[in-house]
Amino acid sequence: MKRRAVLGLAVLVLLAGAWRLYRNATEGALENEAPAPRPGTVSIDDAGRAHLDLATAVIAEGSSRGALEVYGRVLDPTGLVEATLARAAARASFEPARREYERVRGLSRGAQNASQRELEAAEAAWRKARLELAAAEARLVAAFGAELGGREDLEGLTASLAGRRSALARVDLPAGVAAPGPPVGLRLTLATGGMREVEATLLGEAPTTDPLLQSRGWLALIDRDPPASGTALAGTLEVPALDASGLVVPEDAVLRQDGGAFVYVEAGHNLFERRAVSLERPLPGAWLASGAIAAGDALVVRGAQELLSAERSAAYHGE
Repeated sequence: MKRRAVLGLAVLVLLAGAWRLYRNATEGALENEAPAPRPGTVSIDDAGRAHLDLATAVIAEGSSRGALEVYGRVLDPTGLVEATLARAAARASFEPARREYERVRGLSRGAQNASQRELEAAEAAWRKARLELAAAEARLVAAFGAELGGREDLEGLTASLAGRRSALARVDLPAGVAAPGPPVGLRLTLATGGMREVEATLLGEAPTTDPLLQSRGWLALIDRDPPASGTALAGTLEVPALDASGLVVPEDAVLRQDGGAFVYVEAGHNLFERRAVSLERPLPGAWLASGAIAAGDALVVRGAQELLSAERSAAYHGE
């Protein structure tokens, strides 16, 4: 009787040990098993990634640009040339007058060969030169604006204008039209003669208002093949669109399906999530977009269509 009790106890101990071993093995297998991918995700290995030749790009915040029609003309550069030369002449007179005043004042303080009359004459000449320089600078800024008048290369620019190697233009918005912010670009064409496009660079806002249009205007520089003075111009002024902002998504990252658009975001190492986006406004080679994306996300810009095919295949086979 005692022997049977001992044998029964031994069998129970063996069964308990076997159960613990089975449970531990099962739990370990479950822990090592990779979780099933969520719907809309694709997981690949390094070899698969190399085979698909995937490439990603990090997205950033951006804003779109609007375009406003402008009309203008090529200006006669004589006024700018004369104002620039007048300021240069005033500067040339000011510096010697200042140095002479400082020299005579030093002699006068040292009780050397400088009388009070000489000191007063030197001071008067210096003050006159200073006023003439201030007046020349004021005339230049009043006629052509602080941005153009403050350019360090203005004398070289005016020499180019005088030699007809470049041209100065002014463009204005139509009456009643206002720009939402400072312009960021300008595209011009000749209003006549086949509408030839003209390369132009914005120089700054015009300091005066067109008497007929009563709207804002800007000065521009035409560096290449400049038209003659008086030539009529037309074009577009690129301005920020303050009502549109978002993320700049490369065109190559966008896939379309069932009337919607989406992208693949690398959510982890070799793990890609398909996320819906709303395409707000086209940009050169990209879209201004919003949706389930954020600045800093890495979007697939090469191989996105292959990821979509892999996702569909996995769903079809129930993987």
